[in-house]
Amino acid sequence: MAAFPARLRGELVAGVDAVLLDAGIAGCASTWLSSGEQLPVGCERRLRRSLEQVEAVLVGLDDPGEVACYRRLRATARAICPGTR
Repeated sequence: MAAFPARLRGELVAGVDAVLLDAGIAGCASTWLSSGEQLPVGCERRLRRSLEQVEAVLVGLDDPGEVACYRRLRATARAICPGTR
């Protein structure tokens, strides 16, 4: 697992808290894994909103490591959220 980009800790990118976005997607992924790949309704809504936020954040990033981090987050959210693959 790659480390979260240090520069983004405590930062807003495109009005989005970078750490909270990461944590929200990670939390839903953890719930999905621990529940036998069942996604609670609340997580589905959160992931759909998070995907919108990831797209906004990606536009505001130019560091290759940061871009790669958020592309991984996007891929994770898409993989577990129905209808977003």
